[in-house]
Amino acid sequence: MSMLQLLADGGAGGGTTPVAGATVTGHLNRLSGLSGRTATYAANVWAGTTGRTLRSAVNAKAGTTGLGVAGALNVIAGTSGLSAIDALSRIT
Repeated sequence: MSMLQLLADGGAGGGTTPVAGATVTGHLNRLSGLSGRTATYAANVWAGTTGRTLRSAVNAKAGTTGLGVAGALNVIAGTSGLSAIDALSRIT
Protein backbone atom coordinates (compact mmCIF):
# COMPACT_ATOMS: atom_id res chain seq x y z
CA MET A 1 0.00 0.00 0.00
CA SER A 2 1.39 3.42 -0.93
CA MET A 3 1.83 6.24 1.55
CA LEU A 4 -0.96 8.23 -0.11
CA GLN A 5 -3.31 5.25 0.16
CA LEU A 6 -2.46 4.98 3.86
CA LEU A 7 -3.12 8.71 4.28
CA ALA A 8 -6.39 8.39 2.40
CA ASP A 9 -7.76 5.63 4.60
CA GLY A 10 -6.56 7.12 7.86
CA GLY A 11 -3.46 4.95 8.04
CA ALA A 12 -5.20 1.95 9.53
CA GLY A 13 -6.83 0.28 6.56
CA GLY A 14 -10.32 1.60 7.05
CA GLY A 15 -12.60 3.76 9.09
CA THR A 16 -13.60 6.20 6.40
CA THR A 17 -15.94 6.17 3.46
CA PRO A 18 -14.12 8.16 0.79
CA VAL A 19 -15.93 9.68 -2.16
CA ALA A 20 -15.62 7.36 -5.15
CA GLY A 21 -12.51 8.30 -7.11
CA ALA A 22 -11.37 10.92 -4.58
CA THR A 23 -7.70 10.84 -3.68
CA VAL A 24 -5.38 13.00 -1.64
CA THR A 25 -3.65 13.95 -4.87
CA GLY A 26 -6.93 14.81 -6.57
CA HIS A 27 -8.07 17.03 -3.71
CA LEU A 28 -4.73 18.84 -3.56
CA ASN A 29 -4.87 19.43 -7.32
CA ARG A 30 -8.42 20.79 -6.91
CA LEU A 31 -7.41 23.15 -4.13
CA SER A 32 -4.35 24.40 -5.99
CA GLY A 33 -6.20 24.86 -9.27
CA LEU A 34 -4.04 22.26 -11.00
CA SER A 35 -4.63 18.98 -12.75
CA GLY A 36 -2.48 15.88 -13.01
CA ARG A 37 0.29 17.03 -10.67
CA THR A 38 1.76 15.10 -7.78
CA ALA A 39 0.38 15.62 -4.30
CA THR A 40 3.63 17.25 -3.18
CA TYR A 41 3.74 19.68 -6.09
CA ALA A 42 0.06 20.62 -5.70
CA ALA A 43 0.47 21.09 -1.94
CA ASN A 44 3.39 23.45 -2.53
CA VAL A 45 1.38 25.52 -5.01
CA TRP A 46 -1.61 25.61 -2.64
CA ALA A 47 0.61 26.65 0.28
CA GLY A 48 2.56 29.19 -1.74
CA THR A 49 5.80 27.34 -1.09
CA THR A 50 8.35 25.58 -3.29
CA GLY A 51 10.45 22.48 -2.83
CA ARG A 52 8.92 21.35 0.43
CA THR A 53 7.76 17.87 1.31
CA LEU A 54 4.04 17.19 1.38
CA ARG A 55 4.06 17.31 5.17
CA SER A 56 6.03 20.56 5.29
CA ALA A 57 3.84 22.24 2.66
CA VAL A 58 0.55 21.46 4.42
CA ASN A 59 2.05 22.54 7.75
CA ALA A 60 3.02 25.84 6.12
CA LYS A 61 -0.50 26.24 4.78
CA ALA A 62 -1.93 25.49 8.24
CA GLY A 63 0.51 27.83 9.98
CA THR A 64 1.78 24.94 12.07
CA THR A 65 4.99 22.96 12.43
CA GLY A 66 5.57 19.33 13.28
CA LEU A 67 2.09 17.99 12.60
CA GLY A 68 1.52 15.02 10.34
CA VAL A 69 -0.25 15.52 7.03
CA ALA A 70 -3.67 14.60 8.42
CA GLY A 71 -3.16 16.77 11.51
CA ALA A 72 -2.26 19.85 9.47
CA LEU A 73 -5.16 19.27 7.10
CA ASN A 74 -7.52 18.98 10.08
CA VAL A 75 -6.31 22.40 11.29
CA ILE A 76 -7.04 23.89 7.85
CA ALA A 77 -10.45 22.19 7.70
CA GLY A 78 -11.36 23.24 11.22
CA THR A 79 -11.83 19.62 12.22
CA SER A 80 -9.99 17.08 14.35
CA GLY A 81 -9.29 13.39 14.13
CA LEU A 82 -10.18 12.99 10.47
CA SER A 83 -8.07 11.19 7.90
CA ALA A 84 -6.24 13.33 5.36
CA ILE A 85 -8.77 12.62 2.64
CA ASP A 86 -11.77 13.35 4.87
CA ALA A 87 -10.26 16.65 6.01
CA LEU A 88 -9.42 17.59 2.40
CA SER A 89 -12.96 16.84 1.28
CA ARG A 90 -14.20 19.53 3.68
CA ILE A 91 -11.86 22.27 2.43
CA THR A 92 -13.17 24.59 -0.28
